[in-house]
Amino acid sequence: MLISNCEAKKLKNIYCKVTWQIKQSIAQYPVAQSIEGIQSRDNLLTFIALQNHNLDQWDLWLKEYGLASFADARAHTLFTIKKVLRQLGINYEFDSSLSVPSPSEASMILQSRASRVLGNSTDQRKAKIMVTLDAKMVHDTQLLEDFLVNGMDIVRINCAHGDSEIWKELILTLRNAEVNLKAKGKWKGSTCKIYMDLGGPKIRIGSFNHSEKLLTVKTPVDSNGKFTGTIEGFVDSGAAETTVDIHSFTIAVKEQSSLELLKIGDKLTFWDLNNQKRTLRVIDILSKTCIKVQLDYTALIGASTVFIHEKGIYHIRSMPYGPVEIRLTKGDKLRLYLDEKRLGHAASDNQIAGVPVTLKKAFQNVRPADRVFIDDGKIAGIVQRVGKEYIDLMILSPVDEYVNVKEGKGVNLPDSLLSISVPALTDKDLMDLPFIASHADMVGISFVHSPNDLKMLRTKLEQLSASHLPVIAKIETKDAIHHLGRILIEGLNFNGFGVMIARGDLAIEVGYEQLSSAQEQIFNLCSAAHIPVIWATGVLESLTKKGIPSRAEITDAAYGAKANAIMLNKGKYVSESIQLLNHILTDESPPFMERKSRTTLFPQLGLFKFNSASPYN
Repeated sequence: MLISNCEAKKLKNIYCKVTWQIKQSIAQYPVAQSIEGIQSRDNLLTFIALQNHNLDQWDLWLKEYGLASFADARAHTLFTIKKVLRQLGINYEFDSSLSVPSPSEASMILQSRASRVLGNSTDQRKAKIMVTLDAKMVHDTQLLEDFLVNGMDIVRINCAHGDSEIWKELILTLRNAEVNLKAKGKWKGSTCKIYMDLGGPKIRIGSFNHSEKLLTVKTPVDSNGKFTGTIEGFVDSGAAETTVDIHSFTIAVKEQSSLELLKIGDKLTFWDLNNQKRTLRVIDILSKTCIKVQLDYTALIGASTVFIHEKGIYHIRSMPYGPVEIRLTKGDKLRLYLDEKRLGHAASDNQIAGVPVTLKKAFQNVRPADRVFIDDGKIAGIVQRVGKEYIDLMILSPVDEYVNVKEGKGVNLPDSLLSISVPALTDKDLMDLPFIASHADMVGISFVHSPNDLKMLRTKLEQLSASHLPVIAKIETKDAIHHLGRILIEGLNFNGFGVMIARGDLAIEVGYEQLSSAQEQIFNLCSAAHIPVIWATGVLESLTKKGIPSRAEITDAAYGAKANAIMLNKGKYVSESIQLLNHILTDESPPFMERKSRTTLFPQLGLFKFNSASPYN
């Protein structure tokens, strides 16, 4: 016998201790909706309580017996413990006061909730595809028709951007696309659902001073960053201003008559703003005021750039205006102005670079040595000085290159106890909520920290007679993971409830090295609570933005198939990403990769308060 009577009794004792813990705690967590809610609550509490016991050896023994392991029983934990004890011959009168969903019941509960929140699944694809819309898609009915045909089930509108007029136009464009496709007989899908995110207390970089912009003319490079070719453009004395895009450029110059002296093969040399010598070679004469040229290497140009030829000198006549460029690398300093009305400026001889930030109260608990991340971690710094009107940072990364700070980019303060000073629902959220309640099929609450954020939202929805509206809790903070158990139980009180793993901000909050464990723990807890999950941020990002997927993101997308929905962000190649994701979700088998279901990396806080008094110690 692989398991002795002594070991079997130890397992019975674990069962007794876990059920005792749960019974002492459930009074704190009433669930109003239904017996299903009670089943999910009790199973979640069992799963979390069991994490305090090392059952890895038990799992090995159970597999030797051909029995289900506890690691595979997240959705029906208590049921599995009871079955295992019986199989081991433990005669015990099991507690009947706790709800014990069986595997089939757990599956039905999850399926019912996922359908209520995200829509009914098809036999071919159980995970829904959610696509983020942006204001540029207003009136682009053809684009949304492509999204629908390729497999989009849900649109996402981020209320941090735009206003109710833009949102209304996006919704109208979506519905027109549906009507058009049905009239053409090209689409027989159900009505596309609308998910609207409340903006939440997102800290952002404010506005900058504007000046003549610096422009980078880029020549092609290979995967190693080596130049592989040239780029063609124009020198034009009749152009309104100097412009640059990915495929070409136009340099507006002041001098007109001397352009007539140039011929094919002539060279214009110049020193760019990085003090690199560059050459424009004339390859065609288009008119008296415009010549076609070829640039040999990438160059940074500005209003002061001068092009030299033996027959004349050419000065840039007009550069576009835009936000000043603020470039940072390791060792630089950056001042964050707490007055968002101030304008950002570059460094000068007598002052360091400075940018305004929104949401001043979010910085109330910032202290020296706290970390600060900008633009999804592209820029990282550490607080050196905290003043009444500003906070000074020392930049730690990037290390070997410069990165521009940009208007509107997000700021993360993972060490600064943001939840104490900033509630999840902002004044703007409360103003946006009536529109969302009238037009959306589900509402997302951003930067959830605790169950209190959900209670506040439920109260506001009740006041708007919108209690029917399903709610998605976006898990993107460290606090949210530590309190996820209580957040999920509170979510069971909504008519429909789901969780979004918002990996962008979450990676900054917990650290990139812990992101994998964090998202796995969220999956596990949601599975134990029978709550649908949306897999978000960075899915097929290279394909969406550049048109070519990476191997790693294909694996990532396939792994996301264990979720009930997968979200794609904005980009030039969204249709291609929808099409590929639809193929992955339809044809690929569920991911075989399973991690240990019990992890204490993010212990659940505040659930059990009676451990020391347990009679089963």
